[in-house]
Amino acid sequence: MAGILTQSIPEDQVRSVSQITLELKSLIEANFRNVWIQGEISNFKQQSSGHFYFSLKDEGAQMNAVMFRGQASHLKTLPKDGDQVIVCGELNVYAPRGNYQIVIRELYFVGLGALLQRLEELKKTIAKRGWFRKEHKKPLPRFPRRIGIITSPTGAVIRDILNVLQRRHSGLHILLNPVKVQGAESAREIAAAVRQFNEQLPVDVLIIGRGGGSLEDLWAFNEEIVAQAIFESHIPIICAVGHETDHTIAEYVADLRAPTPSAAAELVIAEKRGVLEFLHITRQRLFRTLQQRLAHAKTHLERYTRHPAMRDPYYLIGHFMQRLDEARSLLDHRIHSDLQKARLTLVGIERSLRAINPKGLLSQGYSILFSEKEGRVISSIDQVKAGMHIKALLSDGEIKLKVYENNAT
Repeated sequence: MAGILTQSIPEDQVRSVSQITLELKSLIEANFRNVWIQGEISNFKQQSSGHFYFSLKDEGAQMNAVMFRGQASHLKTLPKDGDQVIVCGELNVYAPRGNYQIVIRELYFVGLGALLQRLEELKKTIAKRGWFRKEHKKPLPRFPRRIGIITSPTGAVIRDILNVLQRRHSGLHILLNPVKVQGAESAREIAAAVRQFNEQLPVDVLIIGRGGGSLEDLWAFNEEIVAQAIFESHIPIICAVGHETDHTIAEYVADLRAPTPSAAAELVIAEKRGVLEFLHITRQRLFRTLQQRLAHAKTHLERYTRHPAMRDPYYLIGHFMQRLDEARSLLDHRIHSDLQKARLTLVGIERSLRAINPKGLLSQGYSILFSEKEGRVISSIDQVKAGMHIKALLSDGEIKLKVYENNAT
């Protein structure tokens, strides 16, 4: 209904074109991810950038499609108008024109429809068993020494893997279990090789790989027998089949997927190579640090050798030698003084002793009387009796006497 707006409309009910478009964009992109669509290509254009733009249509409708260069570059056959294709991708909304479109990740020509349907059914079956769950993934060994390889003995894959392993790290023990990677018996051979490694050829890690190819070429890696052998393996497995954009059930079940066989080899020794590189860098840093410290120590040593103390030993000990001489002189002086004092004291004592020496009195005319029998000094007349023999000591000798009379008072 056209006309002039005369009634009041709540502001919260009015939306802009951008708001509506963004709401539709959110709804579509959240609910239409990883969708498979079959249709006919029309209005196909390949831009100079390498991107593909075209429409997908059937008898009742059509929709825009875009396949960017990263995915388009892996197609072996260039699509053209009129081709019936099955594509996988995400729906999104291109806001500037308000168009919805599918961004294609995978494109298959209709002849592959039966295989794709079988692949999707097998994916659902295996997913229900839980074989894709993260809790079943085994960690890779940090430092593997024995590496098992399951691939064709001829071709570029084995050469690429060996080149990476031998170039990046020597000393590894590599065991190749040759198998067919394409054809009727290839799936059975791959599964048997996985079980043989687990039962008879113990290794630290397994690499399963092959080069790129069509869906039919890679089909052995979508077989249930291969998926079961990988899931039941107690040896960690890296699976690298085809190019980066190729995906197989074997890769989903494996403990780790690598985009290419060469990348799988890199992943196997990544931890060991990282540790070796760390040790190499640490060694270089340690060597540089030691060089710097040695240079610093050498500078200090040269500075010390130029110091006067190193050229003249008396620079360090001269002060102490001088103090020793002073101490010796002081000691000699004190000893001399003490000896002088002792000598004077001794002379005084000698004089005193001489003064009281009885023999000194004898020289002055005195004598000392001794009892001849007892040999003791007679100091009192009471000690002498008449008829007693005594001895008199004079300054120049002694005489013997006999007492005839005692005139005691």
